Amino acid sequence: VFPSGPAPKTPRVRAMDNRPLVPPEAGQGDAPSSVWYAATVFFPAFCMFTAFGASLLTMPLTVQGWGLDVGNVAYLTTVKEVSELVANFPASTILVHVGARGSMLLGSALYATIGVPLALAPDYASFALFFLFQGVVVKVYNRGQGAILKDAGGKRGRVSGTLVTCKYVAMAAAPHLTARMAEPLGGAQHMYFVQVGLGILMVGSLLATPRPPAQIAAAAAPPLAQVGGAKGSEAAAAVGYGAVLRDPDSRRDLAAAASMCSLVSMLRGAYNVLLPVSLLALGLPPSAASLSMSMTYGVAAVFPLLVGRWLDAAGRRPCAVASMVCFAVGHGGLGLASLLGPSDARLAAVVAASAVALGLADSLSSPLGYTLKGDAAASEERRCLDQGWAAGDVKARVARFMATLDVALDFVGIFYPIALGLVATKVSVAAASFLFAGVACAGFGGVLSSSALSA
Repeated sequence: VFPSGPAPKTPRVRAMDNRPLVPPEAGQGDAPSSVWYAATVFFPAFCMFTAFGASLLTMPLTVQGWGLDVGNVAYLTTVKEVSELVANFPASTILVHVGARGSMLLGSALYATIGVPLALAPDYASFALFFLFQGVVVKVYNRGQGAILKDAGGKRGRVSGTLVTCKYVAMAAAPHLTARMAEPLGGAQHMYFVQVGLGILMVGSLLATPRPPAQIAAAAAPPLAQVGGAKGSEAAAAVGYGAVLRDPDSRRDLAAAASMCSLVSMLRGAYNVLLPVSLLALGLPPSAASLSMSMTYGVAAVFPLLVGRWLDAAGRRPCAVASMVCFAVGHGGLGLASLLGPSDARLAAVVAASAVALGLADSLSSPLGYTLKGDAAASEERRCLDQGWAAGDVKARVARFMATLDVALDFVGIFYPIALGLVATKVSVAAASFLFAGVACAGFGGVLSSSALSA
């Protein structure tokens, strides 16, 4: 229960606190099972990332089919980020009312539904509109998934590593799926019908999930069902967005996590656009682009489990430094490849080297990103628990903290694809690749000084 007088001073804790997050009465001894994680987190993620990986080649082929410059794909990334920005606060409200599993179920069902209009959109404008709705759907799903990952405690890096392994195994196979199935389905755009089936599988897996262990059941339950402490306007003020922004510790964690997560997500998102676009711009067939993409994501799938253990054992900073090196090499290699002609004998070697470097960068940065967001949410939750807040109020506060963090990340996500698209269409794809190689080099300063990497 909140005291009637002034709120006690928030205890100072490290920005990245890896202690278990669930109060003792939640049953910490009942550890989450591998079966539970597989059905609730890993298999649905595998399905969603299969659809996402297929779309990375489907989108440029679809844009080319409409007679547009392939660089216009970058603007669709901005559309998605705008939709995710708008969806942040509704997604948190949904999480607060229906819990983590409910958010994931709703997101999965809508993900299957939105695949139909994406497959049938007659032009770029209508496709972009439906892509806008898909961004909202993905945000609802990811908010529920993030609520579960946050409560992995000291194993957060390993759980994130397993999730990223599922992601890149799916994405390594997905471009081949597009290259092989696009023509039989009547065109690359009709690959979005595959998303419909995958979304249905996600719903089925979540509905078939066994009863969660006590630790996760307490962590993922709808917060409004747990309210037993602070009530009324005082509680509403304490768990609101304004309270998050007024708290100096929360602001510190938000700034540290947002700066690092936005850096790695920007570099990762840029290469997801530039890798297929640069190869298709050279006039190479979709099969060649799919091979390079599969090589990249295949490499990315090899190391996340080891990276997850490295994150838990050695901390966040060494992993961040290694990822910046690989991003700089990979983006620079894509720029060099774009300057070579399709008949140049060196092209295959340069593309292969870039693909391997980008795959390594992704395998390092993806578990890092998930872990940093979980670390920041864990620190916020620990501060609330240390003050004796009721469970429902803690969950509501953390949900709003995560929404605020995602707003910051999505603002960055809106603007970098615009810069990428302008440089790629007005200057060259090679210039866009070198631009992001420079961003990776400049990122070293932030990596060495960020408090988000202190854990």
